[in-house]
Amino acid sequence: MIDKNKDLPAMKLIIKMSVPAMISMLITALYNIVDSIFVSRLGDNALTAVSLAMPIQILIIAFGVGTGVGLSALISRKLGEKDYEYVDQTANYAIPIGLIIGIFFAVFGFFFNQAFFEMFTDDPLIIEGGLEYTNLITLFAFTVTVQLLVEKAIQATGNMLAPMVIVLAGAITNIILDPLLIFGLLGFPALGIRGAAIATVIGQAISLVFGIIYFYRAKIGLKVGAPDFLFKKKIINDIMAVGLPAILMQALSSFLVFILNNIVSVHSIVAVSVLGIYFKLQQFVFMPVFGVAQGIRPIEAYFYGAEKKDKLDEIFKKSKLLTSLVMLSGTAIFVIFAPSIVNIFNPSQEMYRLGVEALRLISISFFFAGLNIMYATLFQSTRDGKTSFIVSFLREFIIILPLSVILGRLMGLTGVWLSFVISEALTFLITRTFLVKKSNISKMTMKKKSLSKQFK
Repeated sequence: MIDKNKDLPAMKLIIKMSVPAMISMLITALYNIVDSIFVSRLGDNALTAVSLAMPIQILIIAFGVGTGVGLSALISRKLGEKDYEYVDQTANYAIPIGLIIGIFFAVFGFFFNQAFFEMFTDDPLIIEGGLEYTNLITLFAFTVTVQLLVEKAIQATGNMLAPMVIVLAGAITNIILDPLLIFGLLGFPALGIRGAAIATVIGQAISLVFGIIYFYRAKIGLKVGAPDFLFKKKIINDIMAVGLPAILMQALSSFLVFILNNIVSVHSIVAVSVLGIYFKLQQFVFMPVFGVAQGIRPIEAYFYGAEKKDKLDEIFKKSKLLTSLVMLSGTAIFVIFAPSIVNIFNPSQEMYRLGVEALRLISISFFFAGLNIMYATLFQSTRDGKTSFIVSFLREFIIILPLSVILGRLMGLTGVWLSFVISEALTFLITRTFLVKKSNISKMTMKKKSLSKQFK
């Protein structure tokens, strides 16, 4: 599919590839926030329990998305190199790898979920609610990990419409089931927090079914056979060359939320709920950007594999422009409408005050965050997973965590919120000034200049 569209103008190609992914990501953000809106009606303890569970959910998605990014980048690059046999072999690993990751998290949840919640609180109601939610999420983690691997394999061919439909099927299911299972409407049992988890798992299972059906029955440019559990070392190494840094990059978000929960809980337990609300709300801004990243990743990987540096540069520049517009719009919305947005969650007076301040201050970081995501995506697409990981490691660990501790002590929660802004700005400066010069992009440029001199 990329072959058919490779000669389109850069912005038109980006939009064609990105819009379906942006829509699917926005749908994902919608049903993530719907869970919290309904759960908030059960009280502050219920919302805190679900907010505390977020790092585990992010970690599951990190392994699925990160490995999927490696799979997708490899398929796209090999399509650019016209190595179709290698492409088909790689695609047959999607389901087996997803199952292995899912089983890992089922075992992890069985042994560690309770200890995880006891690290944050000794309130039995919060711990009980958190376990009701998280035990089901980890037990059925395979429903999301397999779906993500299949989705990324499809995206690698340039088909962005099918993944949108796959996500939409699960999202609609989840949104419909949430109020029915949480509050016991239309004859369903009132299951509270457990109902929210069941709705999430069923929604993920529906997406998985749609994904597998499409993977095997639709013409997606891949010759997909039976799942291949006889892994070849070279293919796994090629997948993980980009996939492992991508997993670590995605997992940083989990560790970030985990540690920030500890930091803000020192100031106020309500701040944990505020942080959880922020991370779910910011998805409405970040998900379109991640949609652009998903759309351009196979394009950039294709042109990198085909050694078309000019096309690669043009795609990257246009993607930065599009991302900047999205992020600046998000900042404006958060700053202007913060009070109305926070009120959706039935907040206490303290939650309202902290929530409005958090949304307005943290949203200032969006512009730099968008640029950092585009650079990280470019590095992934050009088989430079290490540099991509460094960008994320800077913005989601190295800079923000020490800053949040230091500024938190000096300025309270206001300092914690400001640490997001400073971290994104410093990461952009470091990336633009130092990391680009050491990346595969720089090496590609030097190679092209060297070839030009030979032909003069």
